[in-house]
Amino acid sequence: MRWLLIALLALPFLATVANAQPLKVAAEDLQITHGDGVQIFVRNKHPENPATFAPDRIAILMHGATYPATAFDVQLAGKSWSDYLA
Repeated sequence: MRWLLIALLALPFLATVANAQPLKVAAEDLQITHGDGVQIFVRNKHPENPATFAPDRIAILMHGATYPATAFDVQLAGKSWSDYLA
């Protein structure tokens, strides 16, 4: 009974997600030199043609490896985690 109630409550949300128009995501790759010549790779993903960028809507994803962080941008089912966040 509890699962049925959860499913019924989730239906409006799922219908909204299913009918949503896909958002176009723009990407920009940068190399920034920091300190002793360390190169930092930055991938900026955001909605195409944004009106504004609110400071409370910015996320920074980083890891400690020595190669560019493309793991956040691996396409699964046509969309990456970075696309989803954008």
